[in-house]
Amino acid sequence: MVNHSTYGMQLNVESYEKTAPKTEKAMELYLASGVLKGIGPKTSAKIVKKFGIKTMDIIENEPERLAELRGITLEKAIAIGQTFREQAQLRALIMFLGQYGITPTYAIKVYQKYKDKAIDVISRNPYSLADDIIGKIGIAPDSAFRIKAGIRYCLNAAANNGNVYLPMEMLVRKVSELLNISPEPISNEMTGMHIANYIWIDRTPEY
Repeated sequence: MVNHSTYGMQLNVESYEKTAPKTEKAMELYLASGVLKGIGPKTSAKIVKKFGIKTMDIIENEPERLAELRGITLEKAIAIGQTFREQAQLRALIMFLGQYGITPTYAIKVYQKYKDKAIDVISRNPYSLADDIIGKIGIAPDSAFRIKAGIRYCLNAAANNGNVYLPMEMLVRKVSELLNISPEPISNEMTGMHIANYIWIDRTPEY
């Protein structure tokens, strides 16, 4: 809870996660919404009636069992399962990129490029995303995401070379040269990343 200067006490949400429907009714409504191609209200009702509370698990892990229902071929059942898994990966990517200010629209384009390896690729080398997607999805050269990616890239490169830290001035200079932008926004993003515990800035005075 935070005390807002204008609106008083408010719930401050730092993160959230969308979960799959848990009840049979919720599952039926979810599937009937058209989220999975080939499943409408009537088919969703039959699926949930057949598999009950295990419906979502069946679709994700044993989609071939959907072919037990009349009107669903084995080929269609497998396609439904594949679509469901892809959507789960896309949802995870949207939430992952959302923390960096990347919109769902751009996240979809990122997924189209990296597919199920998207989060792993970005986690290992976030600058690869800025490098591969920049100009294709409209990320500004001085966007917060691009700067954060550049900071992480330079720190990871330093670590791979045996360094345990970089002087702030050196890091700012490296990122500035890498991204071809001025140093000011880089320092600001570094402070924000420090506050969010993504990096650590040691401001202990030297004696």
